[in-house]
Amino acid sequence: MRGIAWAGKRSNVDEFCSLDELATLAYPDGGPTHPDDDATKLNLHPDFEMNLVAAEPQIQNVISLDWSADGRMWVAESPKYPNGGRIHRNDDSIYHELAFRSGQSRDEKVDRPAIDRISWLEDVDVDGRMDKRHIFADYNHGVPGGLERVASMVLHRDGVIVAQAPDILMLRDLDEDGVCDRVEKLYTGFGDFDTHAVINNFRWGLDGRIYGSIGYSAGRPKSGKTGRDFGRVTAGVIRFKPDGSAVEQVSSGSCNTWGFDFAPDGELFFTTATCGQHFLYVVIPEKFVAKGNVGNVRAFNVVPDHQEIKPAIEYTRPAHVQIDWVGAFTAAAGCCIYDGGVWPERYTGSHFVSETNMNLVHHEMLSPKGVTYVSSREPGQEETEFVAGVDPWFRPIHQRIGPDDVLYLSNNKAFQDEAAKKAVFKHVESGKGLLLGHPALWYNWKDWPEYNKQLCSGGSRGHDRYGTFQVSVTQSDHPVMKGVPDQFTLKDELY
Repeated sequence: MRGIAWAGKRSNVDEFCSLDELATLAYPDGGPTHPDDDATKLNLHPDFEMNLVAAEPQIQNVISLDWSADGRMWVAESPKYPNGGRIHRNDDSIYHELAFRSGQSRDEKVDRPAIDRISWLEDVDVDGRMDKRHIFADYNHGVPGGLERVASMVLHRDGVIVAQAPDILMLRDLDEDGVCDRVEKLYTGFGDFDTHAVINNFRWGLDGRIYGSIGYSAGRPKSGKTGRDFGRVTAGVIRFKPDGSAVEQVSSGSCNTWGFDFAPDGELFFTTATCGQHFLYVVIPEKFVAKGNVGNVRAFNVVPDHQEIKPAIEYTRPAHVQIDWVGAFTAAAGCCIYDGGVWPERYTGSHFVSETNMNLVHHEMLSPKGVTYVSSREPGQEETEFVAGVDPWFRPIHQRIGPDDVLYLSNNKAFQDEAAKKAVFKHVESGKGLLLGHPALWYNWKDWPEYNKQLCSGGSRGHDRYGTFQVSVTQSDHPVMKGVPDQFTLKDELY
């Protein structure tokens, strides 16, 4: 009935609703679940446990995340997604708080700065929970006018490349103070008529290009630097050079694509939000299909042997019930292939995707099938999901594998806990990585001679002033030096 009132432009959209109907629109008793308690309302796979890393009010509406080479977690926050500053011409009767000035909401932009941002998070007390947010880029940090409807990000050189349809931007930190100070438009011309169907889910490819998915908003991208027209791109997968010089369609003909990832061996997979095909594999790049003039042949193949989902909530309110592909995916979001290292071997190559509307994270096991793949539910978990929330505020949208296969040591305090010392050696002896976060850790713990002798094998107790110096590789045939030139310059403190 609200919809009828809205379509009829009634000033009171509740005019035709009964009291019982209005009661169903009220928040559940107690309001949103506190983040610290949310795990109690999530049905999780019995072999796993879940820990909270960051939450509101520290962060808001994280739509994309990544890790830098120094182990920092970076996030793209989009507090006003999907509309940003835009209000539909008929919505001001419902969303009064968005109409800041009279007459400003009639299919126009609200007169305010865009408030999306790129931030990195810091775990100050090293307890696994982020304690502090550092804003890298927003309207107060190097981006005139602000960021609007950011949908994805990847780190690159001295900054971050972000998807902000119709543009792809490079946000740079030239003076290395941790804050953006230059915005470069790499590309423009991507479609944004439906903000649920724009460019998204960027990933670095092994070929030095950035891959990502794009929905049916499609577009005709051009170089933001030279104006070169790269032709039309449609729903599917694209790739582009990070210098703004080339865009290419990798796979097309899909539905509303909102997820992309590489398998450990470089194979390409992507997801579509709603069209009965939630998970797909790129069998052959689009350019070869196009050059061969192969009619009615798509570059991808549908992977799953199933489409049904098993939510923990059964919605009955019209605002939340599924309206198409009922019982299957209507809002598949994200795409994440687990590449192994910590979990049991059987999970290596598994695929994870969210169903945002139905409050769940879906898991499926990948297996080769001829020249393509098939994905199936995990045996024994056919009637449940990897995560199924009974909290309506649990709306997963993005999944990434963190750098947790490597132990990061950046602590300059003495190791007084014998159990912690044993855990470090056990970690290394199991074949997992050890990264020393600062050269001072070579000799840091005088009360731990086993560490210095067995894990470090020496070091230095001082350094020169910060400056440029030349590095010479003494054992270029060592596996960890693969691809590293024999000599290069570096700007740092020389130990």
